[in-house]
Amino acid sequence: MFVRALFLFALVLPTASWADEPDPILPSLLVDGSVIGTTLVLEAAAWRFDRSLPSRDCPCDPKTVPAWDRWAIGRVDVAGEHASDYIQYSLVGAAPAALALGDPGTLRDRALAAVLAMEAMAASSAVTSLIKSTVHRPRPYAYTNGPVGGHPYHSFPSGHTSASFAAASATATIWRHRHPH
Repeated sequence: MFVRALFLFALVLPTASWADEPDPILPSLLVDGSVIGTTLVLEAAAWRFDRSLPSRDCPCDPKTVPAWDRWAIGRVDVAGEHASDYIQYSLVGAAPAALALGDPGTLRDRALAAVLAMEAMAASSAVTSLIKSTVHRPRPYAYTNGPVGGHPYHSFPSGHTSASFAAASATATIWRHRHPH
């Protein structure tokens, strides 16, 4: 995940010319407001849809798992799960921080770049939440008596992957816009 984001950033970085003045970021109340409004609606829809589903008891029946997924049943690493979350949040938070601190230009442009990156990640999170609520695929621990907390039926799609991709895409897009040469 981190390597992919670093690779995407490295592809964009050599095109920047530090001697030139970067292009300004021009916010649009219509576009930004629409994205933020849609994000809130999608998050609310995911929350509402998730609560409207009948509760399903865990553990689930392992016989219902496709053969290619059976290797994952019963594999639970709580420490690894927490470490993965901490690494993801710190790396995803690094995208707006890199745009806010590492980009030459005015403080306003750097702040706008950071806000746009956070906006992209929030929109990605909303779409991911809605898909997770709709697909309702069980996590591997839902088939055993493993730790069932949070959302045992929010396995797909990966929130870590979508957040990382949103952060890398936003950073690359903003960087290319600010440094087109």
